[in-house]
Amino acid sequence: MGLNPRRRAYWKSYVPPTLKDALYGCVEYAKEALNLSVERIADLCGINSRDTLYKYISEARLPVGLVLAFEGACGINLISRWNASASGQLLLTIPKGKTASPEDIHTLQAALNAAVGDLLAFYRDEKSADAVLASVTAGLNELAWHRANVVKHNQPELDL
Repeated sequence: MGLNPRRRAYWKSYVPPTLKDALYGCVEYAKEALNLSVERIADLCGINSRDTLYKYISEARLPVGLVLAFEGACGINLISRWNASASGQLLLTIPKGKTASPEDIHTLQAALNAAVGDLLAFYRDEKSADAVLASVTAGLNELAWHRANVVKHNQPELDL
């Protein structure tokens, strides 16, 4: 199965505005990208019942001890992204120091262009602050990834 490139780009840069959005987003991603049901996600997390998982999600009260298991089962770290964003931090996937592909550079350019465009629209009162913050954060994440990749370029990690 797998995601089409547009959806892959969406999920790569998506930062949920609330914890509940992060939880629902994880489930949506798991269904879309991995074809997992809520029952299967609950099983992978070690939760006895899908009803218990539904309750955690609907109340946005997933126990902190299950966050990594839940994100691992769903295949995406939206709760961690929300947590970092809510505390004014950036969450960065640590690069391996490999040479960036043209697609990587294009993704960077697209994220930065979107951020600048959104900033211009915001200052003309045409875009909401939340939307602008999301696109600026996506641009900063892309730049931070490339910065870390350049730092590690002389000592790349091995693919195991």
